[in-house]
Amino acid sequence: MDEMTASLPSPPGLPIIGNATMFIGDAEKMLKNLEKLADLAYQHKGCIKLWLGPKLYVAIGTPEDAQVVLENCLDKDVVYRFLRPWLGHGLFIAPVGLWKAHRKVLLPVFYNKVVEEYLGVIGVQANVLIERLSEQTDQKEFDVLKYITACTLDIVFETAMGERMDVQHSPETPYLRARHTVMTILNMRLFKVWLQPDCLFNLTPYAKEQKDNIDLTHRFTDEKLRAVLDLLFGREIEFTDEQLREHIDSITIADRMPFLGIQNVVLGAVERVIKESMRLYTVVPIIARNIDKDTYLPGCGVTIPAGAGAVVGAFAIHRSKMVWGPNAKDFDPDRFLPERSDKRHPAAFIPFSYGSRNCI
Repeated sequence: MDEMTASLPSPPGLPIIGNATMFIGDAEKMLKNLEKLADLAYQHKGCIKLWLGPKLYVAIGTPEDAQVVLENCLDKDVVYRFLRPWLGHGLFIAPVGLWKAHRKVLLPVFYNKVVEEYLGVIGVQANVLIERLSEQTDQKEFDVLKYITACTLDIVFETAMGERMDVQHSPETPYLRARHTVMTILNMRLFKVWLQPDCLFNLTPYAKEQKDNIDLTHRFTDEKLRAVLDLLFGREIEFTDEQLREHIDSITIADRMPFLGIQNVVLGAVERVIKESMRLYTVVPIIARNIDKDTYLPGCGVTIPAGAGAVVGAFAIHRSKMVWGPNAKDFDPDRFLPERSDKRHPAAFIPFSYGSRNCI
């Protein structure tokens, strides 16, 4: 594998764990490290290689090579297996065969015409979000994530399950605490390679803490879903109780506010602001895919060997001066005016991934 990617640079690593230390620390430190990796990549045609433990990854920072991987390599990388105790084979991490069958059934539920029926609910919950944020106006800065997460969950619960949960007025519910705990442990395990083998992870207190909190989230969704989801998805595929729960858990971890394709002159500027915000502060900064066959990247001129992993750096692509110009790190919503974006590469803006396995 090293021979096939010999022309790619690699940051200094450590024995056994490789470059894993670059992904340990708080969010600010990790973002700085991602910027360093992006800078190194752009000195070498937009790609570098990394070792996370014993596995080789090729990190991609150009739209051209990102398009190749995201269109042709549909299997999620092995690191996503850490989500399986929580999400099972939900749409987010399902094997390709199962993903194709289930996506076909699930996709119509998210068509614009269907989602438009829920505009009333979305509007009500958006107003609650504004109220909750206005309570914090006396502070210089604060973390909005928990507020947006609560709003997203209120929208999902009421539209998909017909259940008004009012999470925004009770953000410290056991369900939300459990979700936060599970996500924290999963993120930690993703980059601390010594915790990746199940035999070692199961010896730590994190294993029991993760199981207890996953069980709590599963009990919650099990109680709410069966009848409503059967009506939503119909009978084209007979989903089991477990599959239904896995899909709704996959939907609710997205932590993204829905943005509908209902535009007019007034909302044009709002759309550009939202897109520019997603460009600079990408919700999913990296997308990892398994390489099941040798895959040639025309941009950097390297073939990724089968058995390696590919990491598409959405964060790097979104801040690339080669793609967005010399002021790539500046906030400029007018980048998304039609006259400035028509000729842009289709994989230059990928906040919801790209290709057939993008976010539903």
